Amino acid sequence: LFAERFGTQGHSVVLVNNPATVETQAMATTIALQRTLAEIGRKMNREEDVLFLFMTSHGAADHRFSLELWPYKFGELTPQSLRAALDEAGIRNRVIVVSACYSGGFVPPLADEHTLVMSASRADRMDAQRLQWIFGMFPAVEKFWNHPAGKLSGGQKQMVAVARAMVEPRDLLIVDEPSK
Repeated sequence: LFAERFGTQGHSVVLVNNPATVETQAMATTIALQRTLAEIGRKMNREEDVLFLFMTSHGAADHRFSLELWPYKFGELTPQSLRAALDEAGIRNRVIVVSACYSGGFVPPLADEHTLVMSASRADRMDAQRLQWIFGMFPAVEKFWNHPAGKLSGGQKQMVAVARAMVEPRDLLIVDEPSK
């Protein structure tokens, strides 16, 4: 889209963590992002050019942005570590879009007079896409997601508990059906 609308051919970099592209695409790791930003900072006109950075992944309530691709663990990106990488690269003019749960936590540490930060959710909320994914798995849960637990049946409480456990991405979720 950027190449088509804004003529960015030869001026765009894509870092992707996807099992289908491990052999053909540069991976999104903290080191790869730092090096890429440093190289962009060396090449761009720091007074006139604008960096547009779009990031999408899983986010956590403590505002860590996941770069994992199982079984690889590439660490997590924090707003502070991203700010440091951008500052070290000398990239002044920035538009940053963060699409992840709790991405609003990236706004205060990154925003300044030269940086526009857009987030997909508030700092204290998951993004709507993840919530819709959960509701897609548990359609009945949407009806009673915010109801007090005391007003739910035993089965409804179990469904909400499992759905809430899935709100944050996890490497492993163990559930057990109690037996009599």
